[in-house]
Amino acid sequence: MDGNEGSDFVKKLEEIVTLHIWQRNSKSNMIIYDVYATYFGKHMNPCIFEPVCSRVKSNIRDEIIKRTRKFPASEEELMDIGGILYTQFLPPLTRENIQHLDPEYIYVITNDSNIPWELTYDGDDFWCLKYGFSRLPSRPGSFFQERIFIGHRITPISPNEINVLIIADPEGDLKAAAQEADSIESMFKNLTLDRKISVKTLKQKRANLFDVLKELRKPKYDIIHFAGHASLRYEQDGEEAGLKLSDGLLSLNEVKRIRWHVIQKQDRYIAPKKPIVFCNACATESFCFAFIDAGASAFIGTFYETKDSPSAELASVFYKNVVNGLTFGNALREARKQIRTKYKGTSYWAPYILYGISNKGIELGKFSKRYEIIVEMSDAPGTYVKILEILFKYLDVNIISSESRTIERGRRALGIMEIDFPKDTSFAELAEKLKSIAGDIVYDVWLVIRTVRS
Repeated sequence: MDGNEGSDFVKKLEEIVTLHIWQRNSKSNMIIYDVYATYFGKHMNPCIFEPVCSRVKSNIRDEIIKRTRKFPASEEELMDIGGILYTQFLPPLTRENIQHLDPEYIYVITNDSNIPWELTYDGDDFWCLKYGFSRLPSRPGSFFQERIFIGHRITPISPNEINVLIIADPEGDLKAAAQEADSIESMFKNLTLDRKISVKTLKQKRANLFDVLKELRKPKYDIIHFAGHASLRYEQDGEEAGLKLSDGLLSLNEVKRIRWHVIQKQDRYIAPKKPIVFCNACATESFCFAFIDAGASAFIGTFYETKDSPSAELASVFYKNVVNGLTFGNALREARKQIRTKYKGTSYWAPYILYGISNKGIELGKFSKRYEIIVEMSDAPGTYVKILEILFKYLDVNIISSESRTIERGRRALGIMEIDFPKDTSFAELAEKLKSIAGDIVYDVWLVIRTVRS
């Protein structure tokens, strides 16, 4: 590596701000939000800004939720809602820090998921149109929680193949949903890539409970797309809300039981795909945890009722953006912008919500070497794992999974990553590249890597 590569990497660093917004219980009519931000990027070393708090009257919060879910809201109404979110829910210091850093991506971790944080309006634009915006689940165990298989070789499923599952128009009454499925299927089948692309479509009567569950339990899919109706009410038989199929409801309990997680097969460990799931139906935001618990790496749902044609168009544009190499966050942002331009003055672009790592996309190249990296340190392995994720992305490494956890509180913590990288690169070469650029960004990144298993 030449001497300029480290500085080139700094120029390519993505600016990421993670906002932690925590609602405290309050007996009065005031709600207290504790807010703090973490930062990673080229302006400074990774850091945590001092926590600050804001106090919001409970009736303001309730009214924001009520008005957001009213359909159709005009863009002007959404500006009013987003402006109140920005000025009343976010402390001045937090607003100043974000304006100063001007990140490319914003993550929000919150225990108040009913608030439409995506629609925060800073006077310039909505955050979901300005940044690659996503949420991360606030509860432990929601993302990348696998057993740690130290010393075992983990075999990926279909590493050189992209598999897509489309479930569309199960009840046969959404013409736009059927067209959406046809458009997405055609786009993927017409791609010319190094990796094979396989598309399975279950449409109308074929989208029945048995066949859908049969496909969902196969741990090979990179993308799962649903276009149809969702049910938000509890059924008479006690089942949860879920997705309406041609012969009944796929409940959220049934989704949770699928479990796309590492499994042991004799002396081998099999790593399933961790798909991005797009539920293009009305008000599916609350379904995210079911699919994340099942093992999805990302989930896109909606806050409220959507219009058939614009929602179908947005989904098609999103996948085209992803295939063209955009991350999930940027692909959704650009799709929103296109729908906003086409349907001026409406809010058709607004109801979508992304859970997951927004600066990650679908890897479309060939990867054949898998390694497991263990990060061990006294505290905060998550910060270092995040640093490694960004470094590896720059070095053309495919991150299969990533997690961090505290083993003994305050004493020992672990981070674990599974990675694939191009077959013409040795791990020694990868390690040297990582070591040479890490020193230009943050101290001791390389030192936290204790063991590597191939």
